[in-house]
Amino acid sequence: MMALPAEQRESDGARNGGDGASGIPLWCRIINLPNVLTALFLIAGGLLVARHDMWRDEAQAFLIARDSGSLWELFVNVRYEGHPPLWHILLWILTRVTIAPAAMQWFHLLLAATSVYLVARFAPFPAIAKVLFAFGYYPLFEYGVIARNYQLFLLLSVAVCVVWRRGAGTGRRAFVWIAVLIGLLSWSHVLGFILASAFLGVILLESVATREGRAAVRATPWRFLGAMAGLACAMYLSVKLMKPPPDGNFSPGWSFDLWGPHVRNTLTTLWRAYVPVSEWKLEFWGSNYLWDNRLQFDRGVGMAIAALLMLILSWRGALFFVCATAGLLTFAHVKYFGGPRHYGALYVALISAYWIAWSGYRPHAMSWWKRGLWLLPRVGLVALLAAQVYGAYVAVAWSWSHPFSRGREAAAALLKLKHPDDILFSEVMETAAPLAAYMPGEKFYFPKLGGAMGTFAIWKQADEKWGSFEGAAWLAEREKRPVILIRNKPAYGNRPWRLRSLRATLLAGFDSGIVSDEGYYFYRIAPKVEESASAPATRSGG
Repeated sequence: MMALPAEQRESDGARNGGDGASGIPLWCRIINLPNVLTALFLIAGGLLVARHDMWRDEAQAFLIARDSGSLWELFVNVRYEGHPPLWHILLWILTRVTIAPAAMQWFHLLLAATSVYLVARFAPFPAIAKVLFAFGYYPLFEYGVIARNYQLFLLLSVAVCVVWRRGAGTGRRAFVWIAVLIGLLSWSHVLGFILASAFLGVILLESVATREGRAAVRATPWRFLGAMAGLACAMYLSVKLMKPPPDGNFSPGWSFDLWGPHVRNTLTTLWRAYVPVSEWKLEFWGSNYLWDNRLQFDRGVGMAIAALLMLILSWRGALFFVCATAGLLTFAHVKYFGGPRHYGALYVALISAYWIAWSGYRPHAMSWWKRGLWLLPRVGLVALLAAQVYGAYVAVAWSWSHPFSRGREAAAALLKLKHPDDILFSEVMETAAPLAAYMPGEKFYFPKLGGAMGTFAIWKQADEKWGSFEGAAWLAEREKRPVILIRNKPAYGNRPWRLRSLRATLLAGFDSGIVSDEGYYFYRIAPKVEESASAPATRSGG
């Protein structure tokens, strides 16, 4: 492969609106593909965010940040989440300014728009691929509309590619910036840590095994050593912060078996990541139109092999793809299979691999047979991104016409129904999070936490109190106050006599939206003021 001289690349960059574009008219520098595409993305994403009600995982991170009084308290709370704390730190800073949940959603959309801008301006992709990327399933919906820490590993992976590969062929490396970005990537998510490890491995190998890499290290040896030492410390701290406390119970255990169905199930994530086209139904989220797992396995593995073969022009791209994909699949197999938001890391790895492979090279400088090898992966990338756009269309169509979660609507109703002396009793701890986010100042009784009052789920072992009507009735009698029991499903169907026997009255009910297990049903349970209450037996668990 032949790299262009630095002078020619800088000239190309000037013609494309990059550095050195001072001779281009101002309107051309404003109305260009990166700016226009980002503006369109913000408009589309803004319309969707305005209609999006947070589900429990979005609200959970927001509440941990909002209700942690200090950064130290934030770190303590995040340890039970099994995630590095970067997203929570950003939200903690944001919630010192405002406690409106919408602020998190708009902040997240700005991060997503930044990813789109960086790809549109710096990625060595065809223009059509950049457009399709912006409106694909992950950038627009899963990592755009839904405000989670997954957007961080997309944004930071893109940023690493920009800083590392923009100087391809020049013998220069911004080692400090590369280390900072990879360090932040390792703090974004456990999947981001895997991507960061793959980036670091390829960069270290390049720095040792290639003439260009060794020259870059010799040019600034102390800067390189200092950057790598700082990065090692950051990644070590990330591992320490991800490790849950001894009493944590989030996703416990590991699975190292090589049982055929388990392996096949793990490898279906390749198809779900590359072609996230859901079934056409209300509960589309997490489904795939190709419902047969065997077909998902065959086609997913085939696509991964084809992607690897199309990266043969670059050992860097191929090595990164293999390391990142193998790491992500191993994590899915031994620890947590997950859902669409987790599968997307495989998509990020593929996009990054193509970025690495194509940086600094031009097909017109190659022999005719290499041009064919260059053209095929570009056509394949465009086809894959087109499938991603259709996946986004399915998600957007259902999200536009149906609520993602009923949490905001239910919270507004509960605020009107609740009396000042009512106790809020959440049968399922985690589904109270959207209510707490939209009801600042309110706390909930969590039987799974041994009767603790709080706003967000804490994934730790505790002596679980009775839940449901029995526990709510006992609490009402103990406190001599009415209790509002919050359930995900209606109770006892058409048996009003059963509710009367429990002194329970249905106040309101909200069927689930797109998130199928987030319905809300509120029951007020009156205390037996004439009788003294004794606590029911507790049951262990967590």
